[in-house]
Amino acid sequence: MRLTRHLKNILYLYGGDVGGRVLGLLAMGYLARVLGPSDFGTMSLGLAVFAYALIVGNSGLALLGTRKVAGGTDDTGSLVGGILTTRFFLSLVAYVVGTGVILFIVASREVFAVLSVFLLGVFPSALLLDWFFQGRQAIRAIAGGQLWGMLSYLVFVFLFVKHPEDIVWVGWGWTFGIWANAIFMWVVFKREKHPFRLQWSRSRIWSLLKEAFPLGVASVITQVVMQFPPIYLSLVAARSDVGLFSAAFKMTVFLLIFNRVFSSIFFPGISRCHRQFPERLEENVRRVLKCTAVFAFSVGLLAVLSGDFLIRWIFGASFGDAVFVFRVLVGYFVLKLLNSVLTFTLVGMEREKVYTKALVGGMIAFFGFLLALTRPLGLVGVACALIAGQLTVFVTMAVALKGRIRFSYTRTLVVPFLGTALVFLPLLSRVAWVLPVKLIVAVVVVVPLIAWLGGIRWEDMAFLREKFL
Repeated sequence: MRLTRHLKNILYLYGGDVGGRVLGLLAMGYLARVLGPSDFGTMSLGLAVFAYALIVGNSGLALLGTRKVAGGTDDTGSLVGGILTTRFFLSLVAYVVGTGVILFIVASREVFAVLSVFLLGVFPSALLLDWFFQGRQAIRAIAGGQLWGMLSYLVFVFLFVKHPEDIVWVGWGWTFGIWANAIFMWVVFKREKHPFRLQWSRSRIWSLLKEAFPLGVASVITQVVMQFPPIYLSLVAARSDVGLFSAAFKMTVFLLIFNRVFSSIFFPGISRCHRQFPERLEENVRRVLKCTAVFAFSVGLLAVLSGDFLIRWIFGASFGDAVFVFRVLVGYFVLKLLNSVLTFTLVGMEREKVYTKALVGGMIAFFGFLLALTRPLGLVGVACALIAGQLTVFVTMAVALKGRIRFSYTRTLVVPFLGTALVFLPLLSRVAWVLPVKLIVAVVVVVPLIAWLGGIRWEDMAFLREKFL
């Protein structure tokens, strides 16, 4: 079979993302065993602080750049130079402010050292060109950069982290891996002779920030919610609890590889469809949502069944208490995947304000449930708060799209969900089969039944084959 560009992009993206995340999981598994739950919690806190600084350093510029490149901007060199200059300036601000905040808040000198080293990662992150290659659907460069960056991080960790006292070297390894990723992309960028002109103009920086502001707000809200649990738990619980929750959440993030793949493939396509073929938008989005729902429920079922094996095998027996938390967080994964369809539909239709309002409502719901559920339910309460936030976002976006795009939510979402949660999962959980047998039965028998419940028909399969093969 001759590989089309779409299929090549999918294979490259899956290969790069899966490979990068597998390498990341290997590093996490190794570090979990070397550091233990407590110091693993400190490392997770460092990653959360880095993510917060990255919010400021990005400010929606990457998504704006992807949309402009996908839409066919006439001045690519000016766009790349302007976005990189603006992101580097914002990263400098984020590093200075972030270092000052943790110096004021963190009492432990060791923890401060770890967090400040992780913060250094914002500088190579500002130079990443993944947004540019995503807009051009040159996924090979993104995949290669991810693999090279994570491999560099993994090798660094294996070489320099041997004992819990070496935890600060994890931060240096993380920064080193991002530099490796950025350098790889720049080599590809220059080899393909793409234009590039630095833009130091204050007016240019301000113009880009103003245009990216709605997308930046959305990014801030998303990352604040995703990265807040480790910081919150570090204030109200033991560091070991931070480590347990982080292990469960990192497994969930690994599953979200599919969210990144769908966004990278669908977002540029939706943007072009809205601009060039608006009459096809409703049909395309409706079918994508239907197929995504079936896929999300199917993967969620497999994840719940294999959760105990995955957590203990990757992180070790000392992380056994994270298993149930991970199974609850599978609901977050399912909603996140469904939300991605509505998100890139709204953003592709240039309705960022609606998307931002949905995220604000989700953030309010998240914090409300977090405060209400953490004390009675512990780590599970934090997971439930994340689910409540995502559910609020989904309902808000679905209502906003109701007048533009018609969906049958009952058949598309409710029926396959009830079948999966109330029939298939209890049956597979109760039978005394070994895990491989359960997974085979789930894939061969149950997944087709979920697809049937979700209303998948031959024309839907033909649609996906036409679009991506």
